[in-house]
Amino acid sequence: ELLPPSLAGVAPEVEIFSLSGLEGVGDPKSLLSACPRLEALYLSSLEEDEIGSLCAVLAKLGQCLKSLKIHDFCIDRPTAGNLEPILAALPASCVELEICHVLPAAQAFLPLPATVQRLGTLVIMDE
Repeated sequence: ELLPPSLAGVAPEVEIFSLSGLEGVGDPKSLLSACPRLEALYLSSLEEDEIGSLCAVLAKLGQCLKSLKIHDFCIDRPTAGNLEPILAALPASCVELEICHVLPAAQAFLPLPATVQRLGTLVIMDE
C-alpha cells in the first residue's frame, strides 16, 4: 500500500503526482493504480532485479512523467547495461534524469533520450 491508513477513506479524492524516497519499485500494478498520473518518481535505491518493473511503470506512465531520480542504482552492478533498458523506456515527457552511480558514466549515457533537458549530478568513479 502506498497511501497511509489515514488517507484510506479519502483515497479516491487524492491524486498523487510525486513520490519520493521509495526503496525500489515494488509491485508496478499497485504503484500505477495509486499514482496513474505520476509526474516525479524519486527512488532511494533500485536493485538489478527491479529494472523490469521500473521499465513497466515508465511505459505505463505515458506522457505524465517529468522527472526520474534514482540513488543507489543497482548498487552491486551499476553498469551501462543495467541503465540501457531504463533509458529506452523513459517517456519523452521526462525532462529531468538523475542516476547515481553508473560505470562507465560516459558510455552509460550515450543512449540518453534527446528530450531530457536536465541531467543530475554525475559521480564519475574510477573502474
